[in-house]
Amino acid sequence: MTDDWIVIKEQIERSKITRIKWKKIFGMSLTQAILLFKKDGLTSEECFIMLRDESKLTPFIESNFEMRAKILNNLKISVSARYGEAKTEDKILRGK
Repeated sequence: MTDDWIVIKEQIERSKITRIKWKKIFGMSLTQAILLFKKDGLTSEECFIMLRDESKLTPFIESNFEMRAKILNNLKISVSARYGEAKTEDKILRGK
């Protein structure tokens, strides 16, 4: 197998990552939840903590306990990415 095929197989495996249906957990999309916290002036770390400690998330984590670390890592990455996207959008809209 060539190096190219190894890379392709790795990418295929990464694309099979379980997607979390955040809307079922929070009652809104993850982006909406994050932007509401951002609107309230929270930092990305504070936002992550608020979402992590959300009572609606607890039952989901408990029912998927073996994936707890991956769920929380996914949430942290998602929050950081959305904050970064929003910051970039703000800069572009302001012409900076």
